[in-house]
Amino acid sequence: MMDKILLAGFGGQGVMFIGKILTYAGKKQNSELKIGFNAGWEEVRLEQAVVTSADGKRREISAKETNLMDAPWVGTAGRYPAGKILVASLPAVDNGCTIEYRYTRACTNRPFFSAYESFRSLDPVKRKTVRITAPVGLMRLATGNCDL
Repeated sequence: MMDKILLAGFGGQGVMFIGKILTYAGKKQNSELKIGFNAGWEEVRLEQAVVTSADGKRREISAKETNLMDAPWVGTAGRYPAGKILVASLPAVDNGCTIEYRYTRACTNRPFFSAYESFRSLDPVKRKTVRITAPVGLMRLATGNCDL
């Protein structure tokens, strides 16, 4: 169980996440950050990841706690560009701590950019925000209950 906020935008897609761990299940599900992407046209960079304990002690992730791995399906689909997963093991995640991370996703060599964000979750969510910023004149299409 956690409280989370997600903000995203274009110009590369920047994502900022802030969440508070409330239960052991939340600790297990959120102690590792996994960001999947297609290395053929996307680049993902973890800008910052910080875990603040309940008593206020901040621990920032180090380079040794991040790994770039092949996606599980890569071995079975040789003719497609290899999918990658950026895995970050967040330090000192425990009940009552707050997790904050920020990453950017830059897309190149594509005729379009698309994003999907679900407002459903297995965990109770107090508040969730998605903010999209796009260049003037860019055609935008959204589905569901949203205003553009």
